Amino acid sequence: MSPFPTETLEIDAQGREGLVLDVALPVLGAWARSVRVVGFRPSMGVSGLAPREVARLRTLGLATASKATGVFEGANDFRLGFPHEGSVSIAPPTFGVEADLGGHPLAPVVSDLSIAAFGLPAGKSVTHQLRGFTHLRAATAQGYGARTLQTLGRGFGLDLKVTIEELGFEPQGLGSVSIAASRRSRAGASVNWKDRGELRAIHAILGGVRPKQEAMDRLEAELREALWEARRIEPIVERVITPGVDLGAFLQIDVECERGGATFMDIVGRSAAPLPMARRAVKRAFGFFDSSATCDEITGITALSAAIAAQGEFELALPPSDRLSESLSLLRDIGAYVEEQEAPGLVLLKTIPH
Repeated sequence: MSPFPTETLEIDAQGREGLVLDVALPVLGAWARSVRVVGFRPSMGVSGLAPREVARLRTLGLATASKATGVFEGANDFRLGFPHEGSVSIAPPTFGVEADLGGHPLAPVVSDLSIAAFGLPAGKSVTHQLRGFTHLRAATAQGYGARTLQTLGRGFGLDLKVTIEELGFEPQGLGSVSIAASRRSRAGASVNWKDRGELRAIHAILGGVRPKQEAMDRLEAELREALWEARRIEPIVERVITPGVDLGAFLQIDVECERGGATFMDIVGRSAAPLPMARRAVKRAFGFFDSSATCDEITGITALSAAIAAQGEFELALPPSDRLSESLSLLRDIGAYVEEQEAPGLVLLKTIPH
């Protein structure tokens, strides 16, 4: 029997539209809890759902076997409904979606489907294949923190793997991403990330579409030099190169710790100077590591949502921020139980399973 009420939940999204998409709907999809969203951008410049949000919601609906109603461009009121409320056990042992999002970003969808996968019952697995833009300029790290989510998944009996199979930069080059997840056992264990433990590695991913070899070599050399000068650390460097139209490159830094971690992303044009880019990446990485937080803000809120989706007991420490406060408020609105304590420069959080 589901631990959740069977009636449809209603969320007023006005003023928190982004968090409803990023946090609430993936968790509710994992719980197979029907939801009606009202007041979605009712009187802002462009009213209602944008085309990229329509594509995102329809993909989440397919991936969670829910029925999306009223999800169209400009909609202020829509619904995700489950025919068997509070249960995904009717799904076959292995299922998944193949979604072509065209000229829309994949990273938010990757985040949604990764969080939703934490709600898989024991013995079930999913395999999703997505096509669209893998990297957009001015993107945050949302959707790129798979390394940290994989670590969290193992604590909850979930094997998760996110793979960028082909790079696709705006405005022309479409890429592809695959998500594979399987549940070995139900989330019963408690996962404690109140402290990070020791630094395991700093991973640097350099990616581009037909990049100049000289530019990639220079960026890697600058990055290695910056890390060595700062902390005498040698990074683990990976290059991701795909054919296609030359439209950009990216540098991703993953700080891997025993527990938790952080991800930082820079999307750059071909002409970007490698030294400032490398120095900025190192400064952000060690700014995180010099704090006492378990994760950076974006990765931490995603991990918190995933643990709640898994209905697991989870403890972690995050830096205080408006986005964190608003996320906690929304998660409680949808029925999550999260204890909160203040510490110097930190917010200590603990999720309580239903």
